[in-house]
Amino acid sequence: MSFRDHSYIGVYGKMTEESYIEEIIKEQLSATPKKGYNVCTYDDYARVGERLTVVRHVNTEAEAQEIAKKLDGEKVYIYGGLNG
Repeated sequence: MSFRDHSYIGVYGKMTEESYIEEIIKEQLSATPKKGYNVCTYDDYARVGERLTVVRHVNTEAEAQEIAKKLDGEKVYIYGGLNG
């Protein structure tokens, strides 16, 4: 069964594939800093658009990797700055 076969039905009600993807993209953009790096955890069970939590903002990728290692057992994403 694929997403295209059924509409996503969740806490927001019926969503199309496009609106589901738009919510994900908006969330990722909100977690992406202009400069530096944001270390984020991901919650599979949270609502679409509320799954990422920024744990910490740092200036270098090395710092972000160190923090990510300390969050062992969590789903961690690192978002790098849009302006380098």
